[in-house]
Amino acid sequence: MQISQSQPMDAGDFLPSNSSWLRRYFDYAYPICDAPDQFHIANGLSVLSVGCQDLFLVYDEERIRTNLWISLVAPSGICRKSSSIRIARRILERIDNHHIFADLITPAAFAHTLVEHNSGTFCWHYLDGKIKGRGRQNRFLSTLQETYNCRSFFNYAPHTRRPVRIENPFVNIIAATYPELINRYLSLAIDITDGFVPRFLLVFADTRTRFIALPPPPDVAVENELVERLSTIHQRLTGEMTLSAEASAMYLQFVAQFRQEASEPGSEQLFAKFCDHHAVYVLKLAMIYQADMVAETDSDSLIQVITREAMRFAINLVDYLGHGIFRMIQR
Repeated sequence: MQISQSQPMDAGDFLPSNSSWLRRYFDYAYPICDAPDQFHIANGLSVLSVGCQDLFLVYDEERIRTNLWISLVAPSGICRKSSSIRIARRILERIDNHHIFADLITPAAFAHTLVEHNSGTFCWHYLDGKIKGRGRQNRFLSTLQETYNCRSFFNYAPHTRRPVRIENPFVNIIAATYPELINRYLSLAIDITDGFVPRFLLVFADTRTRFIALPPPPDVAVENELVERLSTIHQRLTGEMTLSAEASAMYLQFVAQFRQEASEPGSEQLFAKFCDHHAVYVLKLAMIYQADMVAETDSDSLIQVITREAMRFAINLVDYLGHGIFRMIQR
């Protein structure tokens, strides 16, 4: 299995209007880091999802929230994975009541941190170390995966301490890894990570098209604006979202087509797990896009209904990312 070539991206297919928060973030990050566009868009969505964390969509008797687990996938030293993550982290560090988790953390420390800070982000520059872990690391991953579905609570029960009740966890991950690791994982007949890797949106790139020899400093005024607007989004947008009839029809059509492609000859059985999570990610992203597009309006009723346009952006992105995995499997 060879490293795949990433599909060219037209950023306009994934960015709402010029007044949107995501577009503003992209315009903020683009001049100071020559990472591929898809990295900036993915990182921006991760940050924006924090502002939307109190929104939810009822799906299969569960509440879907906007938490995102994202991994940038590119050869080492070429595509500015770490540099682009640091830009997102600058914004995240300024968000009130949102925690940046330690890179290395024990299961017990993670659980106790969630009690004090139930909203937070991991910024991992090396995802492979998390996958290869054993013993205590596996216990940490098991605890981390308990947060993925954002249940109203779960109990962490250490061996030597009293159980810890964790309420309303919201945990994001922005990670980086290299194609060889994903290739090795996809070539296996079984899932050695017990469902950990398929929970990620994998964002592929294999080259840069821009080169900034001397990056300028971040625009502090724009950064301040992004932080302030994100705070406004968080304060204003809460509660249940629903799908419009058009958005629902688009979603069902996409899922049917996506599953058909996943079942074609040459697709590994393992990809079925990615497919299931990608279907849910469409709904998560649709909520985020909808919130971004209407956050500046005066009508609360418009905010709560996911429109055809928001669904189109979400489908465009998940379709793009899903085909990155297809190309790796089929080569």
